[in-house]
Amino acid sequence: MPPALFRLLVPLLGVADKQRGERFCAARCTHAWHQPVRNQLGGFGLPARR
Repeated sequence: MPPALFRLLVPLLGVADKQRGERFCAARCTHAWHQPVRNQLGGFGLPARR
């Protein structure tokens, strides 16, 4: 992929992802990666490492 095309696609896909998140993950999103890090071992709702 040419570098100029890559530099064009990154911001474009960023805008598209932001709009998708606002539309589909706005209020009651349960995706672990959209939740704030909790003060617990493991964070992000992931199991703690042992």
